[in-house]
Amino acid sequence: HELTHIVVSPHNQKFYALLDELQDEADKLMDKGISGVGAFECQGARSGGLQRSSVEGKHVMIKAAEKRRRVQEMMGGGRL
Repeated sequence: HELTHIVVSPHNQKFYALLDELQDEADKLMDKGISGVGAFECQGARSGGLQRSSVEGKHVMIKAAEKRRRVQEMMGGGRL
């Protein structure tokens, strides 16, 4: 998703067309057993941000999902 924004910034038809294309390409690679990021594959680490409990984090995610749904309804449906 975020890689698609490098090429197309807004969530428009071109964005979703490219996102679908990239997802199809990734699926084909994974079907062949190709995964990871090659030389860049490494153990991840958190580099800051807010520390939340899992319960608090779930509440934040639910609130964000509800906000996206309200915006989507105001805009007449479709993908955001």
